[in-house]
Amino acid sequence: MRWNCIIARSSVLVFLSVLVLNCSDVRLMEKLEQDRRVSSFVYGKETLCLPEDQTLVSFQVSNLNAVVYKGHLEHDSDGDGLPDIEEAKLGFDPLNYRSQGVLSDRLCLNSTGQSDCGAMDIQCDGRENALGISECDLKAARLDELYDHPDQGLDSDKDGVIDLVEIRAGGFPGIDDEGNDLDGDGVINREEYQQGTEIRRFDQDLPEKHRTLVEVNKLADGAKGCAGQSWLINLKQVPLVVTEEYIDPQDNTREGIERSHRQKGNIILMVFKTRPILGNGNAKVWYRSVEAVHSVEAMFQPIGLRQGDFQLAGEVEP
Repeated sequence: MRWNCIIARSSVLVFLSVLVLNCSDVRLMEKLEQDRRVSSFVYGKETLCLPEDQTLVSFQVSNLNAVVYKGHLEHDSDGDGLPDIEEAKLGFDPLNYRSQGVLSDRLCLNSTGQSDCGAMDIQCDGRENALGISECDLKAARLDELYDHPDQGLDSDKDGVIDLVEIRAGGFPGIDDEGNDLDGDGVINREEYQQGTEIRRFDQDLPEKHRTLVEVNKLADGAKGCAGQSWLINLKQVPLVVTEEYIDPQDNTREGIERSHRQKGNIILMVFKTRPILGNGNAKVWYRSVEAVHSVEAMFQPIGLRQGDFQLAGEVEP
């Protein structure tokens, strides 16, 4: 896209100053469009050391501000799962996670097929859990009716894929479908969620640079000093996108992930789930979120995966 900026002669300085400001805005938009054509990634590697009685169920990495939509990698500034370019067309605000009321915009669209969720008339508590899911979201998706989890809104269907990831992808957080292949492209849903690709669209031809690539392997000999299982996490790449600055009003009330970020910022969410080896007791969900910034100077940037930086989001039935 090419933006043209023309400053006309004017004897009125205030008009000229406004035109200069507008011209500066246009140049900034041009620069952002140019930056969007440059690939930028984060990567990292770490070994998880689990307690002796625990085993790893899943490890997921998601860029909450990037979404593959209709075969293209797009930016999603507010992190609701809908790209900025589509939100305005659909009647949402691309800089408001819950622009139509109590539901996230993606869940509103998933539930009603449109941007008007008012008719649902949900009576609920809008406070969010550590991963950004509220009671309103749970009721809209009927996730509160599935199991009596100690902490709701983490992995409601117990399939190892967290609710937030499934909701953002337009998936089914209430159905254990991680082994299905909804779009028939030869890639099961679990892998689609991990790669950040579309579960409802055949996208085998999506360029590798637009995919999140993670390898998770159990170390047969374990790691030095680790009494329990050791798992090597190799985060090969997470693509970054050029976003608009976003300030989330609920960041001040939520004890968990933050959705706010600077311009070009990307919130990278890392989550792993463990369960008891013998099946006694609840499964646990751990998380860490960190902001990475798209850069045209550094194609690959390291990101920390240190186990001590992860926090407990809560527990779910095994």
